[in-house]
Amino acid sequence: MSDMTWVLSPENVNAIDAAIDRDGVFAKPYWQPVDGRNTVVGMRIGERPNHVVAYWGDTIVRHGKGRYTVRAAADGAR
Repeated sequence: MSDMTWVLSPENVNAIDAAIDRDGVFAKPYWQPVDGRNTVVGMRIGERPNHVVAYWGDTIVRHGKGRYTVRAAADGAR
């Protein structure tokens, strides 16, 4: 099975979450304080301590069924 990639955005987060769920991998929104309010800023993939976090604009890479890595957005925006 070849690698798949997605650039995470608020518009595609639900579709990516569904794809990750089909692999049987835990995923959930990732929250951080922004301007004094808790805000979804990306997605956590996997269970602690081996989870990864993807922020909006980061690329999520699926390496076969069930293994994921994240490449930070080129602009480094977080």
